[in-house]
Amino acid sequence: PRLFTKESKVKSTRDVLVTLCRDFLSSEGDIIKHLSRIGLKVAYKQQPIDELDFTVTNLAADIRDGVRLARMEEILTNAPPKSLLATLRLPAVSRLQKLHNVGAVLGILGDRGVPNIGEVAAHHIVDGYREQVLKLLWTVVANCGIGAVLDSSVV
Repeated sequence: PRLFTKESKVKSTRDVLVTLCRDFLSSEGDIIKHLSRIGLKVAYKQQPIDELDFTVTNLAADIRDGVRLARMEEILTNAPPKSLLATLRLPAVSRLQKLHNVGAVLGILGDRGVPNIGEVAAHHIVDGYREQVLKLLWTVVANCGIGAVLDSSVV
């Protein structure tokens, strides 16, 4: 859970205390130093990864930056939370950052043994080719997630 809103200019507890002292306690000095003397450590800093929204509303557009693909891979393979997300370039604004993120996810999926992953290139996903996006998603779900959904004894 995040402590600050996405729109907030302040993203750390240190910034909150510095702003508070600057506006209301101008003669106090360095409040962080005073707090450290009594054993309080001010350490929370909200990262861009904490502000991510993984909701998919448009499949072709939302998958392009690689962030949601990375989260899907973490969920389907039972990887620790944020293990792959921590390696991505966030926020992914430029095409190069998006290509890096999608390439990293495709590499991990290939390492995990997902078949036919080499047929989908990172630029296909970043450019939003629906056929390639659907091919990737079905391949991943068929390889990683179908066992959780279907009982093999029934089939």
